[in-house]
Formats: sequence, structure tokens, C-alpha cells
Amino acid sequence: DFDFTKARHGWFGAREILRDLQDENGLALRTCGHDPYIVGPVMEIPPNAVKTLVIRLRSNEPGTAAFFWATADANSFRGNAVRTFKIEASDTFREYRVPIADHPQWKGKTITHLRFDPLAHDGTFDVVVESIRGE
Repeated sequence: DFDFTKARHGWFGAREILRDLQDENGLALRTCGHDPYIVGPVMEIPPNAVKTLVIRLRSNEPGTAAFFWATADANSFRGNAVRTFKIEASDTFREYRVPIADHPQWKGKTITHLRFDPLAHDGTFDVVVESIRGE
């Protein structure tokens, strides 16, 4: 579990992130370009241990966000190991529950990395990620 109100937990802006600050509100991101993302630390999520990814965030723009992941047997981010979901523009934090257990590239795999793409469209926008956790 990653509570960004307490620490960064090894997450960093990897692409098209203009600002990447951690404070008491979470991980504040200002993005640019058409494919911004942040990457988490090396991890080892045992097969079938996490069925849902839960993220709390606020964004000044609506759109499509995504989680990508790498596995012990395919240790890079790939277009077939992704789950997208819609987010809304909001001044308050919202929780998004992303079912993942049934994805063929997640099910039965050891997960070694997570990547979060806040919005998959061109532009500059602000997103604050309060937390990411698995259930």
C-alpha cells in the first residue's frame, strides 16, 4: 500500500511530468504531453494476492487513466498488461476501484512493478494522488 500523504514510497515521474511533489495532500503531479506516467518501486506481489487496485486522486481534468504492470516473467511495461478506467474532474479526492484479477496478464503472475498513467490525452493538467493500494 502506498499512502502518498506520508512519503513517496519510491514512486517517481518517469515521462512528461513537469512537477512531481510529495506533501501532506499526496503526490502532486503537473503533466504535459500525451503520455505522462509515474513508476513505482520494485515490488513482489504474489500471484492472485491482489484482485482490485484502489486509487484515491483528484484531477482538474476528466479522462482515461491507466495502470500498467510488469511481471517476473515479463519485466517491462507492455501494451497487453494494462487496465484503463475513467476519472472525473473534481476538487475533492475520489476513490477509483480498478478490477484486475481477471486480466490474463495479471492472473497467476508475480507483479514486479506498477506504472500509473494519470490521463491519456494531450495537454497540461494537475493530478494529486493520495494513495494506491491493493485489495
